[in-house]
Amino acid sequence: MRPFDGAQDKLRREEKRVKRKIFALTLCAMFFALCVSAEAQQAKKVPRIGYLAVNSPSLDRQLIEAFQQGLRGLGWVDGESITIEYRFAEGNLDQLHALVAELVALKVDVSFLLEARHQP
Repeated sequence: MRPFDGAQDKLRREEKRVKRKIFALTLCAMFFALCVSAEAQQAKKVPRIGYLAVNSPSLDRQLIEAFQQGLRGLGWVDGESITIEYRFAEGNLDQLHALVAELVALKVDVSFLLEARHQP
């Protein structure tokens, strides 16, 4: 055995120990980054409003614009700070149940139901 063999073995063991520590720290950093990014994604949940109207969008255009303007006045902008899911029965009351089911499936946070009818 050469005089430096013991020193080299000790150096190799120290290298392995340092590599294990680096690996463990890297693994911890990755888990931490995953947790932080998951929390950040959850924090960015955009509220959804369900808008259901009996009429068609063309008949309710002014009401829709007023609705959006009122929300903007409160600081809520469709496509930025909120999402509005529009559904229109187009005068077909039999279609309302299916449209409500769609909004429920989308898990809207708030529903706005408009029953106004315009006579041609």
